Amino acid sequence: MSWWRPDTYARIVEISVDKQNFPDTFKEWRKLAQKQFDTLRAEGLPVVKIVIDPDELLAWATSLGRNVDAKTRIEFALRTYERSKGGIN
Repeated sequence: MSWWRPDTYARIVEISVDKQNFPDTFKEWRKLAQKQFDTLRAEGLPVVKIVIDPDELLAWATSLGRNVDAKTRIEFALRTYERSKGGIN
């Protein structure tokens, strides 16, 4: 699961073409994201939080000629996980 830091939240919203889908504040986003994370874990899914650097995501998406949207963020999180084989709980 893509995970943002307070200091990079505004940047991810800024570079995303679907910015209307983000809550206004990091605090709101974190509350919703944590709830989704907890729900997935409770369902037995092996979900981990993958902290994403928005500028790395943008560079990757740009190199592929893609916009930063939900699908791109998910793909990048999966690639980042595969490279690191880890996350944070």
